[in-house]
Amino acid sequence: MSYAHGFIAAVPQANRDVYRRHAKKVGEVFRENGASQVMECWEEEVPDGEVTSFPLAVRRKEGEAVVFSWYRWPSKEVADAGMKATMADERVRCEAGQVGKIFDGKRIIYGGFDVVAEKRADAGIDTPYVHGMAAAVVASRREAYAKCAGEMGAILRERGALEVVDCWEEAVPEGELTSFPKAVLREEGEAVVFSWILWPSKEAGRAGMGAMREDARLANLFEEIGGMMNLKRLIHGGFTPLVAV
Repeated sequence: MSYAHGFIAAVPQANRDVYRRHAKKVGEVFRENGASQVMECWEEEVPDGEVTSFPLAVRRKEGEAVVFSWYRWPSKEVADAGMKATMADERVRCEAGQVGKIFDGKRIIYGGFDVVAEKRADAGIDTPYVHGMAAAVVASRREAYAKCAGEMGAILRERGALEVVDCWEEAVPEGELTSFPKAVLREEGEAVVFSWILWPSKEAGRAGMGAMREDARLANLFEEIGGMMNLKRLIHGGFTPLVAV
């Protein structure tokens, strides 16, 4: 089973370029150590929610932007070895020393996830827009969620999505300030899911997501998934890729 590390952070808007250079340098080392994909995305449309949202999750301050990122790995074993090797790399150690000058590392959200459903294009992917999501799902419904997510992914591919990936929590540590459990207000008996959809354009993304109301198949699947989670605690937003390695 493939594996993913998911990250959400708040970065000052003024530091966009320096963050991009930092993320690219670190991402290249991760790729050298076995990661199959490194993607860092910058907020485009992240609605403020009353219960949960990306801004609330990272305690976004005025003048900051939300960053939504993932690192893909062939397996958890490769991820563990790759993470260990990367953290020991002197290049990454040097970059880590600069984090506090670029963004508040105390508010970064991170975790490890099993990929439970995936639909993607056969050819290489070059995308200018991403929909990112996180939610809390009844833990006992993992197989049912994966089945629905896979079916929904196939339909979204028909609607123009380049890639649809759904991940299930494997290791999501509790943080003092921020964390995936805090972001989705995870309750006892629930698990965190982390997902993304790649689109060829922002317009295609809007049209594809709008299809959830128009396509009966998508509407039915969304309703079924809604029976596994509290949709009021679903976090979602649109992002522009900043680094793709």
